[in-house]
Formats: sequence, C-alpha cells, structure tokens
Amino acid sequence: MKIIKEKLRQSKMGNKNPHSTKVKCRNINTKEEYHFDTQKQMQDFFKESNH
Repeated sequence: MKIIKEKLRQSKMGNKNPHSTKVKCRNINTKEEYHFDTQKQMQDFFKESNH
C-alpha cells in the first residue's frame, strides 16, 4: 500500500497536478512580471513556507 501511495504522490507533483494553477506575480516597484506554473514554484522562488 505504501508503494501505491508513493507512486500516486509522485504522479501529482508539479505540472502533473490537476489542481495546480498558473500564477502571475508583478513587482510593483520594478514592473517585473513573474510567471509560475504552480504555487509550489512561486513558494520556492520567494523562499516562503506558506502560500
């Protein structure tokens, strides 16, 4: 059962996750735009533990 759970978890990571959303973020000071495929990518980019 643990093997099946791990395979399911791996299959839902990153862009493969049907619940992931595209995220667009804009720096209001520099007018730079950042585009992320998942909230996890945005979280990692800004080194935040919460989304």
